[in-house]
Amino acid sequence: MNPWLPQFGPAGLSLALLLAGHFLGDFVIQTERMAREKSQRFPVLIEHVLFLGLTQILCYLPLLNQQALLGLGVLTLAHGLIDWLKIQLDRRAGGPQLATFTLDQAFHLLSLLLVWLWIREDALSLTSAADVWLTQGAVVVAGLAFCGRGGAFIVASLLQSWMPSAANQDSDRQQETAAFGRFIGMMERWLIFLLILGNQWGAVGFVVAAKSIARFKDLEQRVSSEYYLAGTLASLLVAVATGLTVRLLVL
Repeated sequence: MNPWLPQFGPAGLSLALLLAGHFLGDFVIQTERMAREKSQRFPVLIEHVLFLGLTQILCYLPLLNQQALLGLGVLTLAHGLIDWLKIQLDRRAGGPQLATFTLDQAFHLLSLLLVWLWIREDALSLTSAADVWLTQGAVVVAGLAFCGRGGAFIVASLLQSWMPSAANQDSDRQQETAAFGRFIGMMERWLIFLLILGNQWGAVGFVVAAKSIARFKDLEQRVSSEYYLAGTLASLLVAVATGLTVRLLVL
């Protein structure tokens, strides 16, 4: 099956650049401080929105013109409004939830598609043929950005109810362990994502097996083994789903 986006030419490149701008702005440029404090301080939310808007513009530079700039401005305002609504829903739910995260990203992507539909015809007049490698690269970057911190939030949300008791650990030790676990999870998802892009499914099994060997002693405890298995499967699901989506779009 032929990849979907490159068939659209410059319009496909336009969508790829919009996707890269969104995922980079939301999951890479947005710092941990912004993600934590934007729900408590409105100026931090504005800061995040401004940085995201700048990221969108920088990513869209190959096709940037007056109409696209206006569309990106509308997209940035829509992003801020959607984030504000998510904050209100999270407050009512008592904290960030996977459901509100999913709804938030769905509305971001919907607004992105609407802006793309509005500016895509203008993009067609900018160049005679889109650079396929740039389209592919932009979507791969978007996938990597989502697999990192986006995947971390999904996995943490799914595991929240089954998190083993850490009563015997001090808070500093807990934070250090959690941070190291998130780092390992991101590296694992990135590696699996890239292997799937290369259609190396057999190597994915080796990655999971190597991680299991490293955690062999932890698996002797039932709670730890169930927690580890759930986390590994959730992380694997995120990486596989993202990799397959990227392959469908551009490879």
